[in-house]
Amino acid sequence: MISATDFLQQLAGRRRQAQAEVLESLAIPQDVELPRELRIPVNFGGRVSPVLARSVYAPPQAHIGYPTCDPVQLLKYFAAHPGCNWNLSTGVEAGIIAVEFDYVAARESLAYLCEGDDDWHRTLRFETVSACFALFGLSAQRIRPRFNRYPGLRVHCRDGVLIPPSIVSGRKLAYVDPFARLTATPGWVLSSGP
Repeated sequence: MISATDFLQQLAGRRRQAQAEVLESLAIPQDVELPRELRIPVNFGGRVSPVLARSVYAPPQAHIGYPTCDPVQLLKYFAAHPGCNWNLSTGVEAGIIAVEFDYVAARESLAYLCEGDDDWHRTLRFETVSACFALFGLSAQRIRPRFNRYPGLRVHCRDGVLIPPSIVSGRKLAYVDPFARLTATPGWVLSSGP
């Protein structure tokens, strides 16, 4: 009899294999180019995957393929699903963390935590209708988010976030400064720990 863990690993392996076969069969039309917004996270090694639903609450079934930083695979996804949203994987394995700031609720929390340090403005950021997402590079360490308990602030370090050129609430996401670098995660965001 097979254990549940082994079964799930085998199932995940079969799913990845099936997705790889489908991806290999996709052709790239000559006139299709990967949007600049998707090339930006790929340049930083970000792993991106398509999402068919137009909601931040998209169920796992809406995510297709597997996260990749391979521009050829992303181009195949883009050619097959030109109007989809895009998810950026976050966490230690991905090497990227996203910090979400709610414009209204986070004002006081952010002032308290940053203590005047506004270096986070220099990192790659994008905005939704009510929030700003700042993306940071994350070194391979065990992490413990410091401020998920503060109003209006949320660290995305084991999930994913929709990134430009996704459309959320009828608005196309865009980078504040598409030429910004991915800076290191500030100390006030994380603390090392067991």
